[in-house]
Amino acid sequence: MQGGLSHLTLRVPNPKRPEQDCERLASRLAAETAERRRLEKELKEIPNQILVAQETERRRIAAELHDGVNQLLASIKFRLMHLDGKVQGEAAELVKQGSALLDRAVNEVRRISKNLRPSELDDFGLLPAMDELVAEFRRRSKIDIEFKRRPLARRLPTQVEQAIYRILQEALANIDRHAKARRVTVSLNVDAKFATLNVIDDGIGFAQGQNARAPKTEGGLGIMNMRERTEALGGVFAIKSAPGKGTEIIVHVKLENGKTA
Repeated sequence: MQGGLSHLTLRVPNPKRPEQDCERLASRLAAETAERRRLEKELKEIPNQILVAQETERRRIAAELHDGVNQLLASIKFRLMHLDGKVQGEAAELVKQGSALLDRAVNEVRRISKNLRPSELDDFGLLPAMDELVAEFRRRSKIDIEFKRRPLARRLPTQVEQAIYRILQEALANIDRHAKARRVTVSLNVDAKFATLNVIDDGIGFAQGQNARAPKTEGGLGIMNMRERTEALGGVFAIKSAPGKGTEIIVHVKLENGKTA
């Protein structure tokens, strides 16, 4: 028996190996966690990047409409004016009708250009742009609308201004198309850390959970767009409504670093 045992080699487990395995596993786990967080951060940035790209494209198209199409229409109108008094009968009437149609075309191009990118938002800031949006809604819809706000000490961050303006634009468009409202109240409250937009109408309302989130309806798409714009800024979007009780839209956005621009 002793001779047989002399050929056996006993292997003593290396007490350091389990620790090394744990260290490698912990290092791999930390690397995978860091990569996952990086990817999650990039995913969160995608909606905001899309909105920035959209605004850039809106600005480009608005400029082309104003500087290109509008100038071309104005040039045609100028040439028609030279025919005034130089033609008679049916030709004179056609010139008159053509001139009137050109005026309508110029106004329509201006309206589209303004909806794409309001000059007030770039030149003067959020409140003047919202004032003009509310006034235009009042003229177009004949609905009584009130805008409650206090003067801003300074400009808000560009992306916040763009989001609030676009959300109000979408909300008023939805009210005009669907709400059958008689009165609308818009309010904007800004403090050191937050900007809050409220849009309230006394219209027909709707059952929440039904068409509030329905992407197949025009109103549902509008609400979805407003929600996406709010959440892209890390904000909170809420909507309160019931049949016959009107609708309230609440947008609560945190200002970057608690500061305005």
